[in-house]
Amino acid sequence: MGKRGPAAKPTKLRVLHGDRADRINADEPEPPEEEFRCPDWASEGAREIWQRLAPGLEERGVLTVWAVDAFLLLLCEALARYRSATQLVNGSALLVQGGSGLMKNPALQV
Repeated sequence: MGKRGPAAKPTKLRVLHGDRADRINADEPEPPEEEFRCPDWASEGAREIWQRLAPGLEERGVLTVWAVDAFLLLLCEALARYRSATQLVNGSALLVQGGSGLMKNPALQV
C-alpha cells in the first residue's frame, strides 16, 4: 500500500509558505552551481531552441545541471523535429504523381 496523505512539498515551497522550521528539510540535495552549455551531440535545430529558451530557464532556477539532458532530449530535439516535419508537410502538395497517376501524398497520411 502506498503512502497516505498529500504528496510532500519541495523544501523551497515549504520555506515560501512559512512552514515550521522542524518541517523543513535542511539536507535536501541541491544541484551543483556549474555553468553548462548545449551538448555537442545536439542537432542544429535543437541548438537554436536551446539558445532561445535555456538562458531564461537557467536564470529562474528551473534548468539545472541535473536537467540538461532531459531538457535537450525531450524539449529541444522534439521541437526541432516538429518544426522540420511541419515545414515538410506545409511544403508538400496534397497530390503527387504516382505510378498510376495522381495519388495522395504519403507524407500527409496519418
